[in-house]
Amino acid sequence: NIAGNGSMDCLSNTDNNSSRCDNMSDRNSFSSLQWDSSLRSNTKSAVHLSSNSLADEQRTQNELHLLNQIKLLKRELEKTRVKEESSRDQLNTNNHMLAAFQKSIESLTSRLEHGTKQNELKEQEWERLRT
Repeated sequence: NIAGNGSMDCLSNTDNNSSRCDNMSDRNSFSSLQWDSSLRSNTKSAVHLSSNSLADEQRTQNELHLLNQIKLLKRELEKTRVKEESSRDQLNTNNHMLAAFQKSIESLTSRLEHGTKQNELKEQEWERLRT
């Protein structure tokens, strides 16, 4: 026999005197378990997404930090290049000045040697005239 009892649906088996009823609270419990499972699954997904988003944010922060470091290193490299160029120009200028100074010393040495020879000749001439 199938009987309807409001919130209960009962099946009666008169042969072995047992009855099995599925009432609404059992159905609600099953739905509640499904909902709890779904909630746990959604919570796990949210936590996973949240941890992924934190990892992505950390990755982004690291990338920004690295980009800033690269910019700083590029600026430093450019400053170093400018200093190198300036040093190279100064070295070239110093080399030209040194070459001019060496020519000047060579000229002075030549004049001094010439003057010394002229003095020796004059002294020899004086000595010869005195005797």
